[in-house]
Amino acid sequence: MKIGESIVSSINKGFRNCKFSGRDAESIKNTLNILVHDSNTIHFMPCVPEVKVEKVDDLHDKLSLLYDDYKVEGVVTWRKSQNEKQFVFVNYIAE
Repeated sequence: MKIGESIVSSINKGFRNCKFSGRDAESIKNTLNILVHDSNTIHFMPCVPEVKVEKVDDLHDKLSLLYDDYKVEGVVTWRKSQNEKQFVFVNYIAE
């Protein structure tokens, strides 16, 4: 498995059906960089230094995860939460 495939797999396994406060780069970055419960040092996946988001339509965004020497790009599919104020992560498909 390549590094990018591993990152995409971790995101899909760890964040599927999770609510995100927003679809903007900062909200996504903060959620992806969350620490493992009861840990001060362990992240769920490699920390993402920079995130770029480009809206595709009402339920899809092009998401770029930018590391110093690596980039993962793909499309995120969302669904609206029950209160329709947040978005729920469905999946991330790398290009």
